[in-house]
Amino acid sequence: MDNAFYKVCTACGLDKSALEYYRDKRAPHGLCTQCRQCMNDRKKAKRQQNLDEARQKWREDYANNKERYSRNARAFIDRHSDRVRIWRKNNHHKRRDRASKLSSKEFAAWFNSQVKVCHWCGIDCEGNPHIDHVVPFCRGGKHEIKNMVISCPSCNFRKSRKDPDEWIKQLTK
Repeated sequence: MDNAFYKVCTACGLDKSALEYYRDKRAPHGLCTQCRQCMNDRKKAKRQQNLDEARQKWREDYANNKERYSRNARAFIDRHSDRVRIWRKNNHHKRRDRASKLSSKEFAAWFNSQVKVCHWCGIDCEGNPHIDHVVPFCRGGKHEIKNMVISCPSCNFRKSRKDPDEWIKQLTK
């Protein structure tokens, strides 16, 4: 016979095992009044209801504390360098795999056929050419030949996630 403690959830009214409740030291039986499922549903609904406000609050906090966020991210990477290295190694090509079906042979053929001159500034970059995605992944760009150009390291790093029009305006200033 099962000696488990059962309790009625105040939200759904069902009789459930004590294992289906979160602990609460303040409550008489040491358990919350609502079952885990009801509490999770309530939290999820509240999150969805306040999602825009929460995002705006996070953006403001991030804008006011960029240095702290950067410091915390660096500290995390330092503490978990092995895990971060493995994660980066395992996830490096996932973006490209999702974005396109460009084979490595097609990519190599395209790369070898290109003149190694920066698409953005015209500098010869024969020694260290970079591949730049005209429309970045984060802006919906794909890993396709029509979206790739040869770029010098300086332009590639400075362009970063910028839209091509935004980047050209910055270059021509």
